[in-house]
Amino acid sequence: MIGFALCDQCKHKIGLKDGWCVTCSAFPDGIPARFHGSREECKNGVCFELKEDVPDYIRETWDKIR
Repeated sequence: MIGFALCDQCKHKIGLKDGWCVTCSAFPDGIPARFHGSREECKNGVCFELKEDVPDYIRETWDKIR
């Protein structure tokens, strides 16, 4: 399991499990390698949401692609 840049910008990201496995509210045991992000529900009713403190250029890009 690995994390993706999109997941790094999500407010639901929790951190690392076992020192390397990226976790979040949707995937508490680790984000699956086959998971490529979603504009809708990721899993368990959790959807991607930008963190409050993301740089403006990331927020502007996200607004364009969603």
